[in-house]
Amino acid sequence: MDRACDFDTDLCHWTNSLDDNFDWRREHGTTVTANTGPPNDHTEVKIIRIIIILIIIIIIIIIIIIIIIIIIIIIIIMIIIIVIVLANEELSDVLKYNNNTVT
Repeated sequence: MDRACDFDTDLCHWTNSLDDNFDWRREHGTTVTANTGPPNDHTEVKIIRIIIILIIIIIIIIIIIIIIIIIIIIIIIMIIIIVIVLANEELSDVLKYNNNTVT
């Protein structure tokens, strides 16, 4: 018998007997009568796990995008600071030159 079988696609190599009054069948969800099967459908748990994993992936992607935006903002601020510092140095040099030529 295949231990990896979960009965999602077939009866996992099990067969119904022709010598009895009932047959096994695959269903989804809970059973109609109490205490005759599992309390819930295991595939529902799989779907919930997939949804949780997708939500986690989306949150990670959003965090990465936010970090990239913050890095871009920091780079822009650094460029602005560098431009202001260079402009002040040039202005200072021009003023020094003008002061030297006037005197």
